[in-house]
Amino acid sequence: MKNGRKKKRNRKNSEEYEREESSISSEAVRGVVAILCIAIAGFLILAGFGYGGSFGEILFSWLSWILGIGYLLLPLSLIMLSIAVFRSLEHTFNFVHLGSVIVFLLSGLGLVNLAFTGRGGTLGAIVSEPLISAISTPATVIFLCAFLIASLIIAFDVSLGRVASRIREWFSFGRGEENEDEIEEASITGLPQDEEGEELQALPAVQ
Repeated sequence: MKNGRKKKRNRKNSEEYEREESSISSEAVRGVVAILCIAIAGFLILAGFGYGGSFGEILFSWLSWILGIGYLLLPLSLIMLSIAVFRSLEHTFNFVHLGSVIVFLLSGLGLVNLAFTGRGGTLGAIVSEPLISAISTPATVIFLCAFLIASLIIAFDVSLGRVASRIREWFSFGRGEENEDEIEEASITGLPQDEEGEELQALPAVQ
């Protein structure tokens, strides 16, 4: 009986060990997803320039109807998603990052449809027209720009405090250089006067 129990335990342990070895880590899966997003983005860019083959032409015509001239926002969104996935190898990746990329795409299409009326595709019209009917056009632009900036902040996990501190450091560094230049100019312009004064004082002594 004891030998039978030991054999069962050994079998369970070996099965669990095999499962652990055969399972792929989540980091590897996210890396593959990021690479696929970059590959799809590259294919969409090639299709937009007519180098995607027959399938690329069909896909480009279909996506142009949906996205309009904002077609290039789709590969840009995929590149953003891949960057967010690569950054998640050090941090955690959740559906909030994916949602931020979708918000970036939709708000960008809405702005394109506002800038070029009727050329933002079906999605651009769906996003912008209800907002224009509910609120004014300037307010729609403000909200869409706010959504666009907020989606970038979430997608790239940008800390506004760090950005503000870097801007302050940059301005303070620039002011420091200006003050140093003023001090150097003042010291350089003062030197010849001192030398001339010393020479004038030395001439009577020589005579």
